[in-house]
Amino acid sequence: MRAYLFALLKLSALLLAVFALAVAVGFEAWLGDPQQWLAGLGPWAAVVSVALLWADVVLPIPSSLLMVANGACFGLVAGASLSLIGGVGATLIAWWIGNSSQNLFKVEMNTEERLKTEKYLTKWGAFAITISRPIPILAESVALLSSTLPMTPLSIGLYAALGHLIPCVLYAEMGARFMSGR
Repeated sequence: MRAYLFALLKLSALLLAVFALAVAVGFEAWLGDPQQWLAGLGPWAAVVSVALLWADVVLPIPSSLLMVANGACFGLVAGASLSLIGGVGATLIAWWIGNSSQNLFKVEMNTEERLKTEKYLTKWGAFAITISRPIPILAESVALLSSTLPMTPLSIGLYAALGHLIPCVLYAEMGARFMSGR
């Protein structure tokens, strides 16, 4: 189990380093106020919003601000739905990256430790996916490592939806209220 936690910490440190580098070179500055430029994209706004949420797996996209902008631009239901599609899609993209890169995420353990870890992950893996969704860096790290869990992509997507649902609705509500002046 320690080897798996160490892998999670290393992956989180790598993602944090990518984030720090992107901030240092001004990557996030081009986004500015997402609500302002998203509203100017017309019918492409929904596609761009979801694509940016998907890109959050590997790029430091301020997903919470984008989800608030979805609420402001599309209203509560549509904004939350777009954010949910983006968040669940990002989790599944991370699963696919992890699954396609098995050697990169392979954790070296002896047989006894592997059996203990598999038992633990079977019991708690779904909870980890669900609870980590709104936590930056950890969400991406857990999603990337989710390919090592004894779960199907469908079940990972369902647990991701469960974990994203409340934050997506809350962010969309914030955006919708801000837009309507309530």
